[in-house]
Amino acid sequence: LRKMRRMQLLRTSSFGNAVWIAFVATQAADGVLTYLGMHTFGAGSEGNPIVAWYMSLLGAGSALLGAKGLSVACAAFLHLQGRHLLVAVLTGLCLSAAVGPWITLLWG
Repeated sequence: LRKMRRMQLLRTSSFGNAVWIAFVATQAADGVLTYLGMHTFGAGSEGNPIVAWYMSLLGAGSALLGAKGLSVACAAFLHLQGRHLLVAVLTGLCLSAAVGPWITLLWG
């Protein structure tokens, strides 16, 4: 019974919507902080080699908009499929592996 309640919570629209909003906000924060970091520390500070390559071709702004747009689109698909726990885990991963380190580097 307890497991069923937990599964119901994870499938509710209020939980899913909150996770979705948190994911989009986290992606936006990562994009802004990455852009600031690129201008502060240079192009070599991007940790993702694929994004760094696109930055060298398209510029930081366009590459980040594309990367963050793709992330949000993929998470939207997961959200619409009711995979809210996975979106929550991805949000936490982005916060701890991207947003947190940028905050530490830029203002630490």
